[in-house]
Amino acid sequence: ERVLQIDIVSNRVCSVGPNLVDENMERIFQNKWQNGLTSTEQQCVYAIPLAADTILKIDTANSNDEPVVTTYKLPESCHGLAKFEGGVLAPNGVMYTCPNNFKGVLRIASSKSKTIIAQKEDKGQFRYTTGIPTLRSSAHRVKLNPKQRKHDPKPKDIGGKPSNKTFLPKSICEEATFQYNVNDYDFKGAMVSLLQGCDPEMVGSFSTADTCRLEDFDVPTLSLSRSDYGGHCESAQVYFSNAVTTNKDFLDLFDRFVVDVVLPKLKTRLVENGAITTSQEIEFYYQRPPTVRLQPGPAWADVKAHSDAEYGHQNGELNFWLPLTNRDATGVDLWCESSFKQGDYHPLAVYYGEVVSFHGSSCRHYVNANHSNNTRVSLDFRIGVQGFFDTQWQMAGTTDDHNRRIVRL
Repeated sequence: ERVLQIDIVSNRVCSVGPNLVDENMERIFQNKWQNGLTSTEQQCVYAIPLAADTILKIDTANSNDEPVVTTYKLPESCHGLAKFEGGVLAPNGVMYTCPNNFKGVLRIASSKSKTIIAQKEDKGQFRYTTGIPTLRSSAHRVKLNPKQRKHDPKPKDIGGKPSNKTFLPKSICEEATFQYNVNDYDFKGAMVSLLQGCDPEMVGSFSTADTCRLEDFDVPTLSLSRSDYGGHCESAQVYFSNAVTTNKDFLDLFDRFVVDVVLPKLKTRLVENGAITTSQEIEFYYQRPPTVRLQPGPAWADVKAHSDAEYGHQNGELNFWLPLTNRDATGVDLWCESSFKQGDYHPLAVYYGEVVSFHGSSCRHYVNANHSNNTRVSLDFRIGVQGFFDTQWQMAGTTDDHNRRIVRL
């Protein structure tokens, strides 16, 4: 936790300055700073914050003494990991760092008193300024390393024999939208009831108690900030996941919706594709509970483009996405490419009462930032299909994998 000094003249190596953690000069232990900028005028080195909450300054102006090591706090909204990497020193003495996983440029201006002022792009219009865009009801985690796989998925057909198929038919992978009766399947009402039963400090509360409009649901800012930075998003996510998992009314509605609406439509598509016959029974493995996502605004963070295969999902399953709020009120959509590595991102422009399916394991998708004053609420789940989905397979590195319920239809 000290600065390492390497004297290339005397070939001497030693630690200089105070212990940064013991002196409360920096609280992060790993990957604090990366790369640095040298001001020859000041005879100082400035270390660029990667995960650190501070800028490190090493003052070597007095060549006869040990360098003076100090730190300067970043602006309050400069949180997150892998924030900046590399930078330049402008002719006027001002330093600019390059954003890595941060939406803004850090400006370091040194004054005559040799203190520094850190500035970033103005995020004043945003209430949520961390890099976490959503509070979700899923504890799915993964460390991607396909080389650690013990084997690839090995699905079995209806007869219990290896099907040698791991990818759903092309026509099934294509995007498809269908409608459902919101009176028979009142997900809005069920979600309002679920959210009302949650701890407001963990999940949030309705700003207008009379109407309880989902768009008006207020998520605490601390629930979208990691504990390293004074928030509690980790515990909020666990709490919200448990709230969804234990809400019988919501899960009963979801089960009825999947079994009575979604699975019959999916089986019809498989029959039309020729994958099975009308008289054949087939097993489906649907994710239960679904993932509920709350994306409040105004915020600057978005959900980065990714494919679900990166997170341990198989090509023998299909994604289903249901918005519970009005896309016109938030300006937020799920954007998806039409097929593997096409890069032709387009919004899946569906409204409440509509469901869209897409092959999220191969098609990259993302969600744009919510710059509105409203909250986006959605739920999504995946369905594996017998003959294409291996119920026993799990990618090495995944934890808290989604539970599945088996339905034979």
